[in-house]
Amino acid sequence: MCFPFDTVYILDNKNEGDFRVFEGDADIEGGDDAPLHQPQRQIQIWRPVMDDKKQISVWLEHILRTERKALVILDELSTVTGSNVQTMPDGYPKIMKQARGKGITVVSLTQEAAFIPRQTLGMTTHIFRFFLQDIYDRQKTSRMFEMARKDDNPFAPYGLFVKKKGDRSTAKEYNDIKEVLSIHA
Repeated sequence: MCFPFDTVYILDNKNEGDFRVFEGDADIEGGDDAPLHQPQRQIQIWRPVMDDKKQISVWLEHILRTERKALVILDELSTVTGSNVQTMPDGYPKIMKQARGKGITVVSLTQEAAFIPRQTLGMTTHIFRFFLQDIYDRQKTSRMFEMARKDDNPFAPYGLFVKKKGDRSTAKEYNDIKEVLSIHA
């Protein structure tokens, strides 16, 4: 189901149903203590009650030590990193710097472009941008995408912009995530 990854780890600290599609195939973990066991299924969703940065750090470092190909989805980035470097858990910069070499892909999701840490941007290979309501966030991400339209959102209702970091071409606009992933219903 999750080829080419052995395990998918999801930090779902918003618990708004974004990952319900996986629930039948996932180990759902609650509570504040980081789940440090190998999931019984291929997907582990952790929904901590509190945003305990120490426990998030322990969880991320545990994933680094598993030596398995993994996909790590962090929703919401601002909960993990906070708004300044002093509040960032040690495990986050560590996983951002070491993950790729260990076969781990990290996806950081956020609704606030203003607080994307330098460590995130420095280790990023691709940037996806969906609809953003705040004009400052739109302008900041437009600079990242080197877009001519500095404050626009995608035209399609579920549209997004995608750009490979370092690619000199402009961002490409897609109608939805399925188009990006070349999935045709």
